[in-house]
Amino acid sequence: MPLIPISAWNGKDYIFIDTAGLRRKKKIKEEIERYSVIRTVTAVERADVVIVMIDASEGVTEQDAKIAGIAHEKERVLSLP
Repeated sequence: MPLIPISAWNGKDYIFIDTAGLRRKKKIKEEIERYSVIRTVTAVERADVVIVMIDASEGVTEQDAKIAGIAHEKERVLSLP
């Protein structure tokens, strides 16, 4: 996951983590992809703010809902731009 540090905005440092999207469960076949999902879930759990980008051509997927649900359970700020 690429880390994109942004510092000194209003006197506070921020780190953005780009998880590069998730595939649907039925498309996750390789171990590396499973690891990617685990890292994404961990990033959401550690985040203060979670921004979920929805593919307009697919609508809200099961994975989108799962990530939003984890953010909600952990009482994180959730944005759906």
